[in-house]
Amino acid sequence: MIETEKCVITILENGIIRLETKENVTLNENDLIEIENFYTKKLKVEDGLFLIVFSKGLRGDKTTKKRFVEERRQNLKKAEAIVMNNIDHKIEASFYLKQKKANHPIKTFDNEKDAIFWLLLH
Repeated sequence: MIETEKCVITILENGIIRLETKENVTLNENDLIEIENFYTKKLKVEDGLFLIVFSKGLRGDKTTKKRFVEERRQNLKKAEAIVMNNIDHKIEASFYLKQKKANHPIKTFDNEKDAIFWLLLH
C-alpha cells in the first residue's frame, strides 16, 4: 500500500490495483505523475486490472483530465473499473470515457463488488 496526500493505492488479494482518492481533494498533473511513477517504477505494472474509486468531493483541472486520458497512461491497463456514487463523478467519467484513447475495456459502477466481479472477467 502507498498513501499519498490525495489517494491510497493498494493491491487486492486478487491482484487488482485499487486507487481510492481521498475526500474533497483536487488532483493535479503532479499527482498523476506521482501515481504513474508508483505504477511503473515500484509495481512494474505493464498490463494491470485497475479499480478506481472516486471519493466524495474529488476535483481535477483541465490539464489533469487531459493527462488522465493520455495513451501512455492507458497502456498500463488491461481493464479499468471506475466506481462513483454522485453526479459530479458521473460527469467526470463521461468526459473520460469520451476522451479515452486506450484499447482496454473501461466501465463505470455504483459499487466496488460489481466492479471487481467485472474486472476479474478480463
